[in-house]
Amino acid sequence: MEKYREIKIDGGFASAKVTFYRDGIYVVEGRAWSNSKLRGVKASVFFVGLDKKHRAVFVSEKFDIPTACSTLDACSSDTRKSFNGTIDHRLASHIEGINIYLNSRGEIGGYRESIVRTVREAYKTCDDISQELKTSIKDSIL
Repeated sequence: MEKYREIKIDGGFASAKVTFYRDGIYVVEGRAWSNSKLRGVKASVFFVGLDKKHRAVFVSEKFDIPTACSTLDACSSDTRKSFNGTIDHRLASHIEGINIYLNSRGEIGGYRESIVRTVREAYKTCDDISQELKTSIKDSIL
């Protein structure tokens, strides 16, 4: 499955595309570009895997997209980077949807940690999730 998100942030824009495969492999393609003469763009992205009941069962690590410099700087004002990873195939088979979280680097880290804390607590009380899946969820959340 694939999902794409693009946002306008201070200095320009950022986008991310997540491709998630049922065997647990995922690819995150990040892009940042500046349209400002004075401000660059520093963006980060992470994604959350959702089960068929739209519960978060996986939270990826945070990926920093390379800085896009302002248009007056000598460095590139349009940057891209791909990231990849894997999760346990048993957990991957339960992921039915993806939410992408994309923002400036300074703002996204705390939000990711909040989601991780919520998922760590929430899955423990779900009676309709097997112990094997609960263990996979616990082991996958960094």
